Amino acid sequence: TDDGGSYLDMVNGNQLELISSDFINVSMFGGVGDSNIDDTLSTQNALNFNAKIKGVIGKRYKINTVNIPADAVIDGVSFLSSEAQAESSSILNAEGVDNVVIRNCNLDGNRGDQSIAIGNFISGSGVNHIYENNSIYDVNYTAINLIPPFDSGKILGNIINDVGGRGVTHNLSLVTQSKNTIINNNKSNTGITAISLISGEDSTNTSSAGCVDWVIDSNIVTNTGLNTPAGAIGGYSANNLRVTISNNHCSNIANHLHHVGGDYIKIINNTGVNIANTGVFLRNFPNDGGGSGAPLSTGCEIRGNTIKNVTGNGSGSNCGVRVSNSTNFICS
Repeated sequence: TDDGGSYLDMVNGNQLELISSDFINVSMFGGVGDSNIDDTLSTQNALNFNAKIKGVIGKRYKINTVNIPADAVIDGVSFLSSEAQAESSSILNAEGVDNVVIRNCNLDGNRGDQSIAIGNFISGSGVNHIYENNSIYDVNYTAINLIPPFDSGKILGNIINDVGGRGVTHNLSLVTQSKNTIINNNKSNTGITAISLISGEDSTNTSSAGCVDWVIDSNIVTNTGLNTPAGAIGGYSANNLRVTISNNHCSNIANHLHHVGGDYIKIINNTGVNIANTGVFLRNFPNDGGGSGAPLSTGCEIRGNTIKNVTGNGSGSNCGVRVSNSTNFICS
């Protein structure tokens, strides 16, 4: 009803509503939110109009790929994957833009539907991305895909379950580094690796450009390698620099607990239980028969880690700590 303020009747029969917030929602742009009707266009139109959207209680929007603009905030929205995705594609595509926040969202990859094979749910590159307190599940490949350059980012407090591939992946680039990112307090249960900094290109034995000044801290990993033998947290590019892996708690790991390389790497105060290969494996990519052909890693610290029940899978040394092609390191 036209009240002269919040609602105004127009001469063409439409009604205007005054919104006293910076945020809009997908339903304002025709989104149904019944988990059945495809709301991709409504979601994209909402983002294009304002770039700041909030969820609506009781609404879950079924979408295919939407492109996230710069300075976007997506807060408390529930999304369901609508159709099959290629491995390299994503539902929430925030690539090549800066200042993106995706928080408090419920993100269902719909992997239970065998016709659905989602690639990545969130994929991002740029500066100042924050992905925080999301619940991401039933994803066929990767929950959160980080593409270089991914600088000054924060991946915080996400719950990642029933992901066929990786929980959080920093993707391969042979030329572009990513800097100053924090991955903290996430919980994951994944088919391959929980947190992976892709090490290099196998076909050319070339290390990735690596990650610089990253902190991976206080994450909880309950299972990895449900689909293929894979470790918990790591990445052994020779170009990683000052990466800290600390205070993480991991259990039931189907390969190495931490497989890490680079210079001035810190692996400290982590806990690992039921490890199928090596607890901490320090070496640089490429493998070349145990790392003998790779450049030396230098200035690394392995301290204060608790590693229990290294059971062995027949493919490695199955020890608590293994160091290869490294110099000037501390292990205590």
